[in-house]
Amino acid sequence: MKSLDLLEVLGEVNQKYLIEAQENVLKNEKTIDSENVVMEVEVINKTSVWKYATPIISVAAVFMLIVGVTLHISKRNDFTKKEYNSVTESSMVTDEKDDLNTINLLELHINMPPVYTVEQVNALIDNGIDEYKRNQREKISVDNYISKLKEQKYDSNSPELKTYIYHMMLNSVDYYNNAEGSMTYAMNLKSPIDIYFQTDIAKGLSYEKETEFNKPVNEFYVSDKMLYTIDLTTQKYTEQVCASTVEFIISDNERVVMLDNGEKMSISRNDITNLGVSGNSCLFPQSYAMSYLCDFDNWKLGKIVDSLGRKCVEVVGKNQNQYFIMLVDIDTGIMMKHEVYDESDNLTAYVKVNSISIDSDLKVFEFDKNQYIME
Repeated sequence: MKSLDLLEVLGEVNQKYLIEAQENVLKNEKTIDSENVVMEVEVINKTSVWKYATPIISVAAVFMLIVGVTLHISKRNDFTKKEYNSVTESSMVTDEKDDLNTINLLELHINMPPVYTVEQVNALIDNGIDEYKRNQREKISVDNYISKLKEQKYDSNSPELKTYIYHMMLNSVDYYNNAEGSMTYAMNLKSPIDIYFQTDIAKGLSYEKETEFNKPVNEFYVSDKMLYTIDLTTQKYTEQVCASTVEFIISDNERVVMLDNGEKMSISRNDITNLGVSGNSCLFPQSYAMSYLCDFDNWKLGKIVDSLGRKCVEVVGKNQNQYFIMLVDIDTGIMMKHEVYDESDNLTAYVKVNSISIDSDLKVFEFDKNQYIME
């Protein structure tokens, strides 16, 4: 199946439900039928109105710098196929009555992506832009979910808590103001990139420095809606206007859709950090959520662990012959770690935060044109 996702999307849509959904679309080309959507303690009637047709689909740019380097990877000891299979519903205590006794409005995840035409997707986004202009974006109240996770008395497949983690990763930038830290990005184990990052979302300031072979190679500054990219080898820089900051409000259940031609599409929010690798991986992991977690049948919640002073939930899942493990900060949705293993338990790729400070007294580095030569 052809995919329009930034990363490979996990899971296949059940053919039976896909056919049923396609039939519903054919019954009404312009308007998706009203459907009952469970929002924790209440059921609401949700209708999508199609009025516009201007496509605005944001695709996050990922800086991929591939060079040769050897890296010693220590043998992991925190995750195996056996451990994945051992995370079962019976391994954790759950209280179904308590799961429904919540005080927040969090739209529960629907595992089957809706089936839309391209025109309907375009209208969905246009309506979402209008909705944002009218109401701005509202955050959910996180305290109840955080308390439940910290108690560690939950079902590993709890729809409520899995929806919470999915929502937080899709919208992490709504739940912190600034962040500073370092990370390693290794889609190829022979060419990892070490990254230092800073971002102040409210002020629109960001900074990122990439290092390879222990040698700084690139810097990125964001200020006044401009992105400055510096080649530290030549000491030359380029400048460009940051990507569009147009925002929209779309249900989490409509961030991944099936087109009527069989293609799967992810609808990404604009990355308001305007950073490269750090923005598109740990700080705003929406693409990882849509690719790895959209199908709730493919992953489970594990235990709560401490990572760099942050309370994180372990997420374990599978993708055909591969297994993955994530650590997700339960307060912000920031992805602290993502590892992929093959069928023989060999590590094949990873993203890992090495240090982080969130909502501190941060002063972001700003670009000084006098230090470099413009290309």
